[in-house]
Amino acid sequence: MAQQQKAADRKSVKNKIITTAVVCAILAVVAYVLVTFVFFKIETIQVVSVSGDSKVSDYYTADEIINASEIDIGDNMFRLSADKISAEIQQELPYIGSVTIKRKIPSTLNIVVEDTSPAYGIESNGSFILLNSNYKVLGIEDYLPQGAAKIVGVEFSSLDHGKTAVFADESDANRFRTLVDSCAQGGLTNITKYDIENIANINVVINSRITIIFGTMTDLTEKLSLALKTMNKELENNPDVHIIINITDSERSYVRNDTSPLEEDTVDYEEYSMRQETTDNLVAVG
Repeated sequence: MAQQQKAADRKSVKNKIITTAVVCAILAVVAYVLVTFVFFKIETIQVVSVSGDSKVSDYYTADEIINASEIDIGDNMFRLSADKISAEIQQELPYIGSVTIKRKIPSTLNIVVEDTSPAYGIESNGSFILLNSNYKVLGIEDYLPQGAAKIVGVEFSSLDHGKTAVFADESDANRFRTLVDSCAQGGLTNITKYDIENIANINVVINSRITIIFGTMTDLTEKLSLALKTMNKELENNPDVHIIINITDSERSYVRNDTSPLEEDTVDYEEYSMRQETTDNLVAVG
């Protein structure tokens, strides 16, 4: 009798476990259906800037950003892919640099955006293809805006609108990135041109009027330190100086006046008119 009772008890416990599991599964399915198809439908879509400014972007309206997201009123906010929405907005509207999707229960979806800006320009047929600091292709303009630097001596195999530019040669890419990073770490700012066309005569231009010739990339840290000291000394005597600083020898700098005309590629940002033209298929420069 005792054994039969134990068997009955075990069967009872097993049945309870099975029943509980079935009930939990049914509740999970019901909850999924309610969350996915009944509740949390989007009634309001808001676009806000990371900074909280009333103007969400310097380049696009809130309606343009919503249209690029392809989100519709009535969509379920939990069935949306935040990564997909972010990628679609940033490709269609290149001057949007970051997108964050925030869900506000029960029915509001916030699209939080932050602008990006031109960091580099590649001259092509009298115009400039603009890239941000992550080499994303922003568009084509007649001039470089203030804060952007002209790139010389670097070729690209792909320059598609809204996508990351593809370097044609990885050696050039590494050389260019090293130069940019080293200048930033060395405190060299306001660079308006990076020129690596001749690897034995690499140079940068500061404020369109101070050329620093590094020669090769060897001893770059020491050369940058020497360049900065030399430039600051020259600027003390003449803030508007137009010179060439040669630091191919990392232990000594040579300075001479630059008689060539100032470069006219860069214009003040306030005077820079951003034309939002369709540039779906930018050609590779090379």
